Amino acid sequence: MMTVTFFDRQVEGNPINGSKFDTSESLIETLQNLQYREPFFCELVGAVSKLLLGLGSQHSCVQYGALNGDPPYLMAMGANRNDEEGELSFLIGDTATPVPSRYALSSPELWTAIESFMKTETVSPRLDWEEI
Repeated sequence: MMTVTFFDRQVEGNPINGSKFDTSESLIETLQNLQYREPFFCELVGAVSKLLLGLGSQHSCVQYGALNGDPPYLMAMGANRNDEEGELSFLIGDTATPVPSRYALSSPELWTAIESFMKTETVSPRLDWEEI
């Protein structure tokens, strides 16, 4: 299990910004306590890669990428996805950012992505991923 650092990309003054987590259980518990907020983006930063999470009470999303910014950038696709039009919206820096609804994840899918990332610092093989 590796250590990740949490950054809230919506509330700069969030007291847990910069907090380090070394178990997926403690991280998931913290994220569950933040799901009451209006949907927002946060980041989990590892040693060589990161997850950008759109965290919401109804739906979330996950983007995986290298810390150095090199492609590929991968988005997790939920099991109940549809390819119809529609979008989710997450706040980042007080700006509502649209995300296509095909990337909507349930909470269990989000936790799966996080658990895998904390074990291997890669994407979960239990989810489908699309390069963007």
